[in-house]
Amino acid sequence: MTAAQVADTAQEKLEAHGYDGFTRTEARFAGQRGVALDFVTRRDSKGAVVYRTREYFAVRGNAAFVLGMGSATWEEHLPLIEQIAARFELTE
Repeated sequence: MTAAQVADTAQEKLEAHGYDGFTRTEARFAGQRGVALDFVTRRDSKGAVVYRTREYFAVRGNAAFVLGMGSATWEEHLPLIEQIAARFELTE
């Protein structure tokens, strides 16, 4: 199991619930290589984005770890979201 495989499964489930606008990048998370999955969580009646979410994925052994955060003011809060993810640690 890889972080990308876990992100694939998560994206399939999120799409089934109507989320869209997915983008994926490699990202450091929990001190290791991982995946960041961005997507639109909510749109208004005209289709404009109201809320975006990012989920970070990492795998250790047989365990998958996910950290999700979102914001209605994405550009403003993205640096904070990235700082939180950079400091996230898996303990023994």
